Amino acid sequence: MLIRPMAGALLRALVVLIVALLTMRSSPGSAQDSVACDASDASDYFRNSVFVVGLRRARRALHGAILAPIAAIQAMRATHPLLRPTRGVLLHGPPGTGKTLLGRWVAMRLDGAFVAVTPDSVQCRWYGETPRRVRELFRTARARAPCVLFFDEIDGMLRSRSSGEMGVEREFKTTMLSEMSRAEDDDGPIVVLMGATNRPDDVDAAVLRRLPLHVHVPLPGARARTRMLARHLRVPESSAGLDWFACVSEGLTCSDIHEVARAAVRLAHERRACGGVSVDERDVRDATRTVVAVAESRL
Repeated sequence: MLIRPMAGALLRALVVLIVALLTMRSSPGSAQDSVACDASDASDYFRNSVFVVGLRRARRALHGAILAPIAAIQAMRATHPLLRPTRGVLLHGPPGTGKTLLGRWVAMRLDGAFVAVTPDSVQCRWYGETPRRVRELFRTARARAPCVLFFDEIDGMLRSRSSGEMGVEREFKTTMLSEMSRAEDDDGPIVVLMGATNRPDDVDAAVLRRLPLHVHVPLPGARARTRMLARHLRVPESSAGLDWFACVSEGLTCSDIHEVARAAVRLAHERRACGGVSVDERDVRDATRTVVAVAESRL
């Protein structure tokens, strides 16, 4: 009499095991698929971008450490073995200041691919799947070289290690550090690692060693804010209202300025729906006051 219940229990356990195995094989998407969704040709994206306005110092640092050495890599190797391009960069600064777009700018100048790496694209709860995704990510980057691997909010993905880390998180960091070291090989394909954070102190020390160039991306200055808004609105920098905007917009980020432009265009459209969209000083002032109030509420 006991054989039948035991057989039924064993059958149910076997069904559960088979379903789990099938789920393990099918549910986690491959890193190839994830990367394909986040990869883009930076040249098309950046051709008409205006967000690099005001980041001259950061662009100069990236050009001197990455772009110029890569362009003359053979000549520099012949001069001195230490004259080599930097393959790892940490961009740090307040949110919304254009760190991601600087990464796209570097990819554009390299005429290469830009791959945005997010935790969802590489991390997985299934044992052994996360290292496979990480290796596939770097394999894809090498295949698409020159390539920029961009880790946004890297402090959340690769924060300082602790003794209480779970096995999956520990193997993720170990595999990531190993692959980042391989990317530093001068004889291999050009893969530039770029991380962005507003909390650089939280990034793991081993990761910081693999991102030796640290570039601060500050809030835009008054002239840069004026130029950004003028280019967003497609008006001359001497247009009415822009001088006033430069005075009252201190502390606004690049994304805030983009929102000012959107709000001004929206107000102009609502006020002059029959006459087309022509932004005037009143629209700029009203839009600026709204965005500044929102920005101050974040403090």
